[in-house]
Amino acid sequence: MRLSEDGLWVWDGQRWSAANASVSGSILLRAIAWSILAGLPLGCIAAAFIGPALANINTTLGIVAAIVIIGAIETGAMYLLVRTTPRITVENGTMRVGTVGGTKFEREIPVSQVTAVEIKRGNRELMYVTEGAAGEGHVFIRLQPHQVPVELGWDAFSDKANRLAWMLGVPLVLPATKADGGGAPVQTTAN
Repeated sequence: MRLSEDGLWVWDGQRWSAANASVSGSILLRAIAWSILAGLPLGCIAAAFIGPALANINTTLGIVAAIVIIGAIETGAMYLLVRTTPRITVENGTMRVGTVGGTKFEREIPVSQVTAVEIKRGNRELMYVTEGAAGEGHVFIRLQPHQVPVELGWDAFSDKANRLAWMLGVPLVLPATKADGGGAPVQTTAN
């Protein structure tokens, strides 16, 4: 492998890829969702039982205990969120798939085996009916023929697929739209 003069890119014999870069899944919107759907409700339920019991002893103690309980459960939910947020690291010609909070990588794949990053849009009506369980779309890392593609979460990587393609030095493949005539997928150059 050959390193570029600025030390930011690696040539693996086929293409240039980032020497050392990473991209993680979206955290902000998922953090809001986890907070609203898990952390705050569970914290409030726990605080509703413990706070009044302590309020009989001391009102200030009951209020402080309720705030601490809500904060602790919210912090636990955010910790779990970070531990499960996907991350892809490209380092010296190797792509590693793991999580932001994890120390081990689930997969290690040479960048030379990656052929494209593909976005497949989902069915919006199906997503509404199933509340996101189906139809939400997917982001794939396509590998050389006869290898199973790596599927990434839609909510995690759809807005960062272009950066991922740029880091890997491969094209970003978008689905054809009705405006395009509905033909073959459209390839864009990742910049």
